[in-house]
Amino acid sequence: MQNTYTAVIKEDGRWWIGWIEEVPGVNCQETTHDELMKTLKITLKEALELNRQEALKAAKSNFSEKEQGIRGGIMLALTKDLLFQDIPKSTIFW
Repeated sequence: MQNTYTAVIKEDGRWWIGWIEEVPGVNCQETTHDELMKTLKITLKEALELNRQEALKAAKSNFSEKEQGIRGGIMLALTKDLLFQDIPKSTIFW
């Protein structure tokens, strides 16, 4: 299953700042766009793994894991010209 998350990114002075819409607390800042995207991906992976570990710890024993997917959504590639005049959007895939 491929996971897709939306990174909202913005250039603010000499910094690039960004966050992942779907996962609270995943936010970063870097001096270049490329570094920001790399750091967001690393931070997102770490947050998802931590959340997974915490869920398994809370379940303790006698549990099962089932993969869940969301179907029927529409993914749009928004550019600066469309909706968000100041905030270009990127999507991280892996």
